[in-house]
Amino acid sequence: MRNIDLKTMHEHISSIKAVREQIDILSNVKDEFDCVYSSDGLRLIQMNNRKIKSYTVKEGVKTICDNAFKDCKHLKTIELPNSLTTIGHSAFANCKMLRDVKLPDSLQQIDSSAFAYCTSIKEIELPKSVKVLGYKVFAHCTSLRNVDIKSQLKFIPANCFYECISLQNIILPNSIEVISCATFGFCKSLENIVLPDNLVVIDKSAFINCTALKTISIPQSVEMIAANCFSRCTSLENIVLQNQTLEIDKAAFVDCKKKVQLKSNFAA
Repeated sequence: MRNIDLKTMHEHISSIKAVREQIDILSNVKDEFDCVYSSDGLRLIQMNNRKIKSYTVKEGVKTICDNAFKDCKHLKTIELPNSLTTIGHSAFANCKMLRDVKLPDSLQQIDSSAFAYCTSIKEIELPKSVKVLGYKVFAHCTSLRNVDIKSQLKFIPANCFYECISLQNIILPNSIEVISCATFGFCKSLENIVLPDNLVVIDKSAFINCTALKTISIPQSVEMIAANCFSRCTSLENIVLQNQTLEIDKAAFVDCKKKVQLKSNFAA
């Protein structure tokens, strides 16, 4: 009976979404740049001008919808309003020339792949207001060097910074408890990272192929290092362990060319 109820609920939600999309088509509003907004001005639906180079999102907009700026390959700068709370799935994906992005303090949610393949972004700061972060949000941002996460997130989702090959510095808040699957996979310029004091789980392949990573200290709070977590980290030599009962998967350090030394730093 429960499965039937869930299915019915899903169909109902899908129907509401479909009706809403039809209303948008009939009642949307275009500005002079051929950008489509909902009639109430709360949602930016679609940028139709794929050759636009710079754009300012109207104040009052709360949501930038899924795929809104996807493949705007000439877009270099975007100004986001202080009213913005949500950036949808793939909203800016594949905006290869996008360089300057300042996320407003009102922002609460960034959905999956929102900035994936934005290969010109060099720095990003997640404001304290961000509560939800989707998977692959900054995946394949190959020029991204510096990341400052000021929000109090509990986990970093899967593939969040996957193949950010220029990433050198990232500041993680102490609120982080889980670094998910392949979060920092193929971040080949990452030499060191300070793991948060409340971290509990480092999931599968979290740092796979981080070939510049030389040393890392695992906080006492960490309970598990999963399979392939540091696989192919060919420069990794030292890991400092703070937790005597830490569970380490036997495949955690597969294909590390240098002999990894596990150094204990347990309290007496």
